[in-house]
Amino acid sequence: MTQMTQEEQDARKQRLQQKLDELDAEERESRKRKIKWLVIIAAVICVIIAIGMHYKKKSGEKAPDVYYLEDGRTIDYNRMRSKIMSDGNYDNVSAFKNDYAIVEKNGKMGIVNGHGKLIVPVEYDYVDYFDMFYPDMAKIMVGDKIGLVNKQGKIVVKPVYDEIESFTNGLAPATRNGKKVYIDMEGHEKEYK
Repeated sequence: MTQMTQEEQDARKQRLQQKLDELDAEERESRKRKIKWLVIIAAVICVIIAIGMHYKKKSGEKAPDVYYLEDGRTIDYNRMRSKIMSDGNYDNVSAFKNDYAIVEKNGKMGIVNGHGKLIVPVEYDYVDYFDMFYPDMAKIMVGDKIGLVNKQGKIVVKPVYDEIESFTNGLAPATRNGKKVYIDMEGHEKEYK
């Protein structure tokens, strides 16, 4: 066996120390990558949970107690719905949607606003909410005939149609006794082309 000189021993120690330093640096980098991935995974899980809570809330499982209206007022629709029901004027009051609720009495339907004021008289076989398909109007039915009523309770389109599709460029395709027509937003018929 040959003996190592002090210089060889020092060089060997230096190479070993360098190797240890390289291994430490690799281990630190590996830990950084693992932490980075754990942070990313945790963020994704948080986003998924937040989205799930948003859709659970939107799906109607628990309606919020207070709604903020465009004019800055607040209204508690759950309390208003309970108050309207307790007045005994209606057999049923649906959940509020866009400041309106559908009410029923003796098999007929109408619409009240967020303050409980009757907007659409309770005289229709079916009433739908005001929505984007019929701007500022709601679908009504008398028997199996469809019409549209505005937010003031005035009939805009008489309930004489078998079907009314959504409005596009101010006109809605409709069917009346098997004949196709267009109706405008004032309830006038136009020839179907």
